[in-house]
Amino acid sequence: MAGTAAARNVEFDDATVQELEAAMASGALTSEKLVELCLARIQAYDGQGPKLHAVMQLNAKALEQARALDAERKAGKVRSGLH
Repeated sequence: MAGTAAARNVEFDDATVQELEAAMASGALTSEKLVELCLARIQAYDGQGPKLHAVMQLNAKALEQARALDAERKAGKVRSGLH
């Protein structure tokens, strides 16, 4: 997928880094939402479901840090593609 229209339709489970970047650049995806999606996936596979035990530790401040990054992006400061 390329461009803003495609970014609005990104499916997290199948998304490439480029698609996630486009979604973030268009405002269709935030850092906070991306972290929430990742945490939900970890819960589904490690906390419930097959219990893969693939994640050793989670950052307790991940959502807080994502919100701060979203504020930076909104202010026009973008550090990198998946800022």
